[in-house]
Amino acid sequence: MRLKNYFTILCLLLLAIPIPIEAAAVTVSLSPGSNSKTIGDSFAVSVLVSASTNVNAAECYITFNPAVLEIVSVSPVTSFFNFPMPSDTYILDNGSGLVYFSTGKTVPGTGSGSIAGLNFRAKAAGSSTIALRGDTRVQNLGTTIVDIAFGNSSATVSDPVVATPSSTSSSTSNTQPKTTTPATPKNQKPYAPTVSSLTHPEEAKWYKETVAKISWAKAADVTDFSYGFDQTAGTVPDDTSEGVATSKEFPDLKDGTYFFHVKAKNQHGWGAVKAFSVNVDTKNPDNLNLNFETGGTPLEPIYAAKFEATDALSGIDHYELKIDDGAYAAQISPFALTIADNNEHSIAVKAVDKAGNFVELVKSFSKRDVVIPAPKISEISSIFKLKSEEESLNKEYLIKGSGTAKTKVKIYVDNVEKLETDVLDNGEWMALIKDLGVGKHIIFARTRFGEKLSDKSDDIQFVLGEDGSLVLGQKKHNSWYYLIFIPLLGLIYPAYLFVIRRSLHKKIFQSS
Repeated sequence: MRLKNYFTILCLLLLAIPIPIEAAAVTVSLSPGSNSKTIGDSFAVSVLVSASTNVNAAECYITFNPAVLEIVSVSPVTSFFNFPMPSDTYILDNGSGLVYFSTGKTVPGTGSGSIAGLNFRAKAAGSSTIALRGDTRVQNLGTTIVDIAFGNSSATVSDPVVATPSSTSSSTSNTQPKTTTPATPKNQKPYAPTVSSLTHPEEAKWYKETVAKISWAKAADVTDFSYGFDQTAGTVPDDTSEGVATSKEFPDLKDGTYFFHVKAKNQHGWGAVKAFSVNVDTKNPDNLNLNFETGGTPLEPIYAAKFEATDALSGIDHYELKIDDGAYAAQISPFALTIADNNEHSIAVKAVDKAGNFVELVKSFSKRDVVIPAPKISEISSIFKLKSEEESLNKEYLIKGSGTAKTKVKIYVDNVEKLETDVLDNGEWMALIKDLGVGKHIIFARTRFGEKLSDKSDDIQFVLGEDGSLVLGQKKHNSWYYLIFIPLLGLIYPAYLFVIRRSLHKKIFQSS
């Protein structure tokens, strides 16, 4: 009984010992794990890999909420993988909220590091998960690592906080934003006035409005203002009073950056100067180009629209794209055209600068026919099998060649399809053909991918003898040729060698 109790206690103690859980062989994660941003902010998310087993390639699919975030670009990072990331294979889809890229290195290895940087922009209030999709994969020389774990990220975007100070004086216009200037301490000159603009509210931004409406605040002890409006940043207004008005319109502005300079006066004199900048850009972007390119593989092409424009003053803010009668949506170049049919489609691109000016370009697009590579025939040989029942030779012919992996190859003999075989992952294929008659034959092959066929391979001509022998060549050789020539050669060749040896022996004897 004691022994049984002892055994029970021992089992309980063993169960109480914590068993370590093995980590996944490969972990792909996004860092930082969370992001708190306001509308208009840009931020980066790193794609990290940690591998305890050899890896040399990664293919990543990352999703996000396109109503809240916008993907701006993917930055290649080489701290773990050293193979250059081909930019024409990126997919940055702000319509569906998808990022795709692939990268790798030539020599497999273990370790950890960053493989890419994702550059986002917060465009609306809300929340978004930034997640690695389930079909993200990491490989080692073509073998997918099954033991893999993912770590995701998130972003919370809020509206910018706008301070609304209380006003100590009335504005001259009900439409102007209210501004305040702190009260002047006793026996001091006034502070620089607080300035705002209804038409150009943010000094760092560009606007296409050509009339600038400026307002400024008046402290209780201020008796005069002096101001100026020019394109020089450091101007100091003179000491001539412009009165006590607290707003001014400046019409007919040309493109460029302007500065409103204002100072206030009280009983102690003129105070400090406040400068407020106004940026005007009325010109549309220039040199908008739209081209269509093909990437991917010949059998699985990726069609992309590439677009670019210039803007000398404010710069390009973003691009928008639409297909046929669809709605414009902000997109990044290159944009993957996931069009299934081969019909003609209208692709429209809009380049928008930082002032809101834009230019449009429309082009027709039709998918080029997929060019499927033709296979190659590398070898034809005879195979003889003895039939035990009939005691006769069963003649088969082995055909080998190369082609595109994971496709089919159709074999034709004398323009008649004989059979179809699979191309292996290493690009090799083989087939056995039976029931060929004596005489001359022509053989060729075609690749089949789905319903599409490639052009035919080079023609191979061969001749089958009555005994089943196979002779490659352009001309048919008669069997009597071999029956006479081969035995004759067997008689002549020894006699030829005898004559040569006698001649050499005679020369050696004479020279001695």
